[in-house]
This record gives sequence, structure tokens and C-alpha cells, in this order.
Amino acid sequence: MRLSDARGVADSASDAAARAQATADEAMQRANAALSKTDEMVCETLTVQKTDTGTCRPGYELTSCTQTRYTERAGGLSFLREINDEKCRFNERVLEMQVRCCNTASAAPQPEDATIVEDMPEPEAEPETPEDSPLSF
Repeated sequence: MRLSDARGVADSASDAAARAQATADEAMQRANAALSKTDEMVCETLTVQKTDTGTCRPGYELTSCTQTRYTERAGGLSFLREINDEKCRFNERVLEMQVRCCNTASAAPQPEDATIVEDMPEPEAEPETPEDSPLSF
């Protein structure tokens, strides 16, 4: 390796180290700012019925989503397919889910727990078949 090549490698490594240090300094400033906040967290729970998607009101971020009620006729347990800061989505419509939404007190509107019912028709009931009895005549 020539001396000029070695100098180029050293210079690029020095530049990369300076960029990494600047990023670390910025991250440290953000962490210190977050630690110095004394703002309380406020949360609300929305109960959403007969849908596959749960969302939060404006000003809140989604923190959890749980299926809370199901019946075999309505499809049974569903799988949670997607969850992020904005919404959660099950693989099919669920009878009821609870969506937990949180934010800092200074940034969020007044919390309110609510039940939201979507206008989706109930699935039609399947006719029950009588069980065979060993004593039938």
C-alpha cells in the first residue's frame, strides 16, 4: 500500500468517526431532553366492536390492541396481523377489541374511554343439528 493510499484510508476513517460522534452527541441531547420532561402520560381505552381495525383519536398514539370478546359464531379468535403507532389490524373482523392509546398530557386532548360499534351486520346463525342419541327410537 502506498503512503497516499494509507493517508486516504486514514482520512476517510477520521471523517466517519467525526460523523459518528456528531450523531452520538445529538442522541445524547435528545435523551437528556426526554429525561428532563416532567410531563405525565395520559391514556385512554377505546372498545371497538365488529371490525378488524382499531385506531386512536387524533393526538394519541396506539400502544396496545387486544381482542376481548369472541364467539364461535362470530369467527372465534383472530390473529393480530399489524400494529404500529396509528392502527392495529386483525386477520378478520372481531366481535370486540380494546385499543389502548397514550400520549403526554401537554400534547393530548382530554382522555375519554369509549365504546365504538361499527355498522356491520352480524353473521347469520347456522342451524343447529340435533345430536344423535343412543336411546333414540
